[in-house]
Amino acid sequence: MNNLLERLHASFFFYILTGVYRTLQIGFYLPSAILVSVAMIFHGLSTWVDAAWVLSNLNGEKDGASQKWTQRKRPVLTVLSIMVGTHLLGAALFAVVSSSWFMRNYQVWYQLNLA
Repeated sequence: MNNLLERLHASFFFYILTGVYRTLQIGFYLPSAILVSVAMIFHGLSTWVDAAWVLSNLNGEKDGASQKWTQRKRPVLTVLSIMVGTHLLGAALFAVVSSSWFMRNYQVWYQLNLA
């Protein structure tokens, strides 16, 4: 047991225990996980691009001859600005919570509430 702990050291989460006496190193299972995640990213992008095309009626009729595929506008800048804004808000909140000022005031508040 001690030899196994010495081999795994502090990075035990990089190993998968496949048997009682055998571990699987990160180099053997990580490439397949990366390939699966890249495939999921490409499929998501493909679905997002395909969602821009809609079938519209030219004359308001229901027959197939008057229908045409058109591409609708995508509000990419709006979505991107919301995403950047929420990330900046999260970074600011993390900076406040991890500051020494916050920790000093939290310790005082915690001690006051325990008394």
